[in-house]
Amino acid sequence: MSTLIPADKVHFVNGDPVFPYDEVYACFEDKPILFRLLDKKNSRWAFFNDTTDTIITVNALLGPGSPVKPLQRTELKPVPHEDGTVDDLCALEATLVVEPGFTEVFIEGEPNGFSLTFKSEAAPAKDVTFENGEPSVKYDKIYKCFKDTGNGLLFRLVSQSDRTWYFYNDTKDYVMHVTVDFAVAEEVRLLPPAVLDSTVEPSAPGGCVMRLAVPPLQTLPFMQGTPEVYNLSYAAQATEEEITYLHQGPDRTVIPNLSRVFRCFKEHGNGLLFRLVDDRNHIWGFYNDTEEFVMTANVRLPPDTDVKLAPGVTVANDEENFVVATVMVQPLATAPFLVGDPPIYDLTFSAAPVGEVVAPQAPVYEGAGPDTKVIQAEEVFPCFEGHGNGLVFRLVDHTHQLWGFITIRPTLWRKLSWRLGVKM
Repeated sequence: MSTLIPADKVHFVNGDPVFPYDEVYACFEDKPILFRLLDKKNSRWAFFNDTTDTIITVNALLGPGSPVKPLQRTELKPVPHEDGTVDDLCALEATLVVEPGFTEVFIEGEPNGFSLTFKSEAAPAKDVTFENGEPSVKYDKIYKCFKDTGNGLLFRLVSQSDRTWYFYNDTKDYVMHVTVDFAVAEEVRLLPPAVLDSTVEPSAPGGCVMRLAVPPLQTLPFMQGTPEVYNLSYAAQATEEEITYLHQGPDRTVIPNLSRVFRCFKEHGNGLLFRLVDDRNHIWGFYNDTEEFVMTANVRLPPDTDVKLAPGVTVANDEENFVVATVMVQPLATAPFLVGDPPIYDLTFSAAPVGEVVAPQAPVYEGAGPDTKVIQAEEVFPCFEGHGNGLVFRLVDHTHQLWGFITIRPTLWRKLSWRLGVKM
């Protein structure tokens, strides 16, 4: 419905309504984007869309015999009785589309009860600039898929005449992966090369999930129809050169279908460590193509990411409460990592020579130990084994990728040599 906002709590973000009002009602409890305005003196309603990029459709069912009249762009029609007849005692249905930043008057009069429903959709882009090519089809509306990145990178194109969606990838170096969850499968017809993903449960009964991979600078059809409710998600994957393994390659019993393979150390040899993606089973894994290094892969995920981590993957939370999942991959081993399709993630990798000293379980300090305000040490390595308690200790914080040192002596020097182009 809508919730009355106390007068001292009324706050608009993207301008102010152009309508005299006595009361303001929030239409979305979790998002302050649409407001119902009431002019009690003149019994008039209006709606204010407090967004810059969202179109909102208002639908009101007014009680039988409501003495109201539509204002300006509002469409008002009777709801027939069960026998199909229409008279002055019918309920009424009022519909209005409110553009971003606009105030629209709605009805005048006192309805005999009412219920409200709202539908929101992204507004078409107005300032599109293609940087590397242009779509190969004609369209009526265009939507930026990555609104906050560059020129939008990937674009959804809508042809209203034949009710068709297309996607255009305006990048040279990324394959764009599109996933759309439709609430009603009967409202849409899949167009190849898009595929129906039967392995994913749609969010609504009777719905369906469609996927499409769009290569660089390509325009591809997606579906035909006029869906009312749907959720869009996108992921960009860097294109890869041909993969060459120096050893036996990934264990296919761990990752059955290698849809995509990504080199983790692109500037070193053949890539050394490889991220493996099985799109059919929604599995990620890692393969270590070296004999002399133990590899560590860290994947940083938003806290609400819907994935299942494999056994052996450790989890920690960083200062922003993001999840940092870590797996160690032994030489020539293939390690499963997660099941799911995380849309947002950050990757970091490190390599340690086989046989590097293992941290003691309980280091003995002569003083108070490491200052936890400086570093949260997850592993501690003595630098002078066989000399007292170790004298100097190397402290490792894997979660934040930090090293530190602690000593009880006035001055000690430690020489370090770096491998694999470590960044500091």
